[in-house]
Amino acid sequence: MKQVYALIIPALAVLLLAGCGKKAEEDEMQMHSGTPVSERLAMYAGVDIEVDLSGLTERQRALIGKLIEAGRLADEIFWLQSSHDAVAVRDSLLLAGGMENDVLKYVMINYGPYDRLLEGERFVGEGPMQKPAGAAFYPADMTKQEFESWVTAHPHQKTAFQSQYTVIEREGDNLIAVPYHLKYPQVARIAVLLEEAADLADNPSLKAYLQLRAKAVATDQYYESDMAWMDLRDNDIDVVIGPVENY
Repeated sequence: MKQVYALIIPALAVLLLAGCGKKAEEDEMQMHSGTPVSERLAMYAGVDIEVDLSGLTERQRALIGKLIEAGRLADEIFWLQSSHDAVAVRDSLLLAGGMENDVLKYVMINYGPYDRLLEGERFVGEGPMQKPAGAAFYPADMTKQEFESWVTAHPHQKTAFQSQYTVIEREGDNLIAVPYHLKYPQVARIAVLLEEAADLADNPSLKAYLQLRAKAVATDQYYESDMAWMDLRDNDIDVVIGPVENY
C-alpha cells in the first residue's frame, strides 16, 4: 500500500490531516442505495479542538504558521491520492450547494466518494462501486497480475515500481513510475516552507529535522529525516509531514 501525506502537530493538539453546475447537481442526486448519508454522518462525532498559543514566542508562532501552510498543501496531495475522482466529486458538490450539503460533508470526511467505515463502498456519483485497491497510486483499470507481469518483464524497473514513493501511470502502451516529488507540484512549495520553518526554529534538534525533511520531500529520500525526527529533544513543537503510515 502506498504512503500518504499528513501533517501532525501533537504538542499543540493540532491535526491537519489535505464540471459545470448541471453535472454537479446530477452527481448530488446519484446517491446509491444502502445506508443513507444521514445515518453515515451519525457514526461520527464532531470535536472542537482549541489550542492555547499564549506560551509560545512570536518566532514559534510564525514557525507554526509555516507548518500549517505546508500541511494544507499536504492535504491537497492526500485528496489526489485518495481516489482518481475524489477532487472532481468534492468540487462538483461544492459548486452545487456548498458545505450545508450532507453528502458533501460526508465526502469531506472520507476524502472522496468511498466510505472508509463501510468497506470502501461508493456512496455518491458514478464510478466503481468499490474503492480500487490501489486508490489513485495506480491506473484505475490495473490489476495486480498486470503489475506483476510488467515488473517481471522489465526487471530494471522493479525498484522504482515497488518504491513507496512512486505513482504508476500509463504512457501509451507502457507503464511508468513517477516519483512523488515530480508527480505533485505542491511538494516544491512544501520543501520551501519547511526550510523557512527551520530558519525560525530555535531548538537545534527541530531545526535539523525540518532542514532534513525539506530535503527529503524534495528528493523522496526519507531515512535520514526519519532518524532526525526520532532525535527531537526539548522542543514544544512536533511535526510529522510527508509519506507516512505504510503498511
